[in-house]
Amino acid sequence: MSIAIIAAAAISEFFTALIITLFVLVAEVLENLTVSRGRHAIRDLIDFLPRSVTVRRAGAITETAAADLRPGEIVLVDPGAMVPVDGVVIRWHSFVDQSRITGESDAG
Repeated sequence: MSIAIIAAAAISEFFTALIITLFVLVAEVLENLTVSRGRHAIRDLIDFLPRSVTVRRAGAITETAAADLRPGEIVLVDPGAMVPVDGVVIRWHSFVDQSRITGESDAG
């Protein structure tokens, strides 16, 4: 870009140099908007995560903070509820609303 602007100015094509500069500035503005929207979407997803989870520990079901989970613990998720952590389904089956992650409508 710099070489193109300098070359255009060197041959007295100032209008061309201005157009190149305009395109670059527009591209930077669009990039900043895209990055800002991406950060906002990630922040929304993080804020959407549940802060507490239902865990089975030593045969008892308790409610605990998601930050206090340890690897290998059994997390109980009610049908239609948000899944607080990654994991493997070890028993039964249920329904999970993935529309917030996939962007698809949850209807139908």
